[in-house]
Amino acid sequence: MANIDTPSGFRPVGKLGGNPYNGSASEYSLVGTEASGIWQGDPVMQQASNTGYVDIAPAGEDEVIGVAWGIQYDDSTTGKPTFRNYKPASSLAVGTGAANYRKLTIFVYDDPYQVYDVQGDEGSAVTDVFKNCDMITSAAGSTVNGTSIMELDSDNVATGTASFKIVGFSNDPANSTVGSDNCNYKVIVLENGLTSA
Repeated sequence: MANIDTPSGFRPVGKLGGNPYNGSASEYSLVGTEASGIWQGDPVMQQASNTGYVDIAPAGEDEVIGVAWGIQYDDSTTGKPTFRNYKPASSLAVGTGAANYRKLTIFVYDDPYQVYDVQGDEGSAVTDVFKNCDMITSAAGSTVNGTSIMELDSDNVATGTASFKIVGFSNDPANSTVGSDNCNYKVIVLENGLTSA
């Protein structure tokens, strides 16, 4: 049966060793003037030009610290704390520096042993397991549900350095046909920005 082409970013599904996934996430800060959108399921990294903040991780070999779950900020119109699944590709009127630190909070799944489900963009094979792979940077996610549409670059699976390691295949019945395009993989962060030297 063919897999369904429905990319939805990186979704936490468990941990290495069979430990249960408890839904916990850590808090980090975003720069409100950042123009990039960040969607639930997007991998994030330390912002290279502004140490202390995080940003969306681009395709390629970057040290990912985890995967975005959502953001919280004070709404500039109502003044009320607001939570949403994503940050739009525009400023949220929060600046940089100590006075603005934590005014725009991002919640990140950052456990180094976290396992994620993610759709591959093309073919899949049993021999992909234990190999490494980067992600494909995509267009903006869904403004309806705030989720990412990032995918794994599954036509470039290799043994060299990459952001993620494949540890298996998803149990999702709609996307678990190995050997077909758009199969969902189980991956962990390989180049980890929190644990790398």
